[in-house]
Amino acid sequence: MLWLKFNTVGALGAGVQAAALWLLMKVFRVHYLIATPIAVEAAILHNFAWHFHWTFNNQRWTFADQGSVRMDFTNVAPLLLETAAGSAHSAGSNLARALSPSRKIC
Repeated sequence: MLWLKFNTVGALGAGVQAAALWLLMKVFRVHYLIATPIAVEAAILHNFAWHFHWTFNNQRWTFADQGSVRMDFTNVAPLLLETAAGSAHSAGSNLARALSPSRKIC
């Protein structure tokens, strides 16, 4: 039964990630490099909540287990900033190459 619960949560988490990515990119027009870590984080939080309340609900959770959730939240902002900085740098490099005088336009 535990195996079935664990895999059900995992499958639903994959759906949450796909739905969040679609929603962010298609509806809110968020760049895919920003939308992807947000969607991954949504799936991580979804899976944690369901595992906590359903899959492993008969096990005792310690303060250290709950600390992993706080750690996850504190790592989201730097990840998003790093991703945004990387995409801005990449876009700037592509723009610089496109505007380079060495490119011949025929």
